[in-house]
Amino acid sequence: MLAVPLLVLCGVPMLTAVGMAQVQSVAIAGFATLGYVTRGAVDWTLALLIGVPLVIGTVIGWRLAQRTDTERLTTLLAAVLLATGVYLVTSAI
Repeated sequence: MLAVPLLVLCGVPMLTAVGMAQVQSVAIAGFATLGYVTRGAVDWTLALLIGVPLVIGTVIGWRLAQRTDTERLTTLLAAVLLATGVYLVTSAI
């Protein structure tokens, strides 16, 4: 959740930051999944029900990000992070 904003804050262009965060997420999820597979703790039906829409959504999101103005994409990211922060604070009360 913080990878993209931190990368942008460090001067990395928005689309590059989004791509880097996606690679990071895939690597983390891949290693975590491997650990669960070795323990036989993966429900493959559930994994497909969640994984396939996730991959489709990622591809659609990447295509939308490519077509969206970088400044607008940055504003959208800021709005999502602000809304998430408000939600986290209010749900903790």
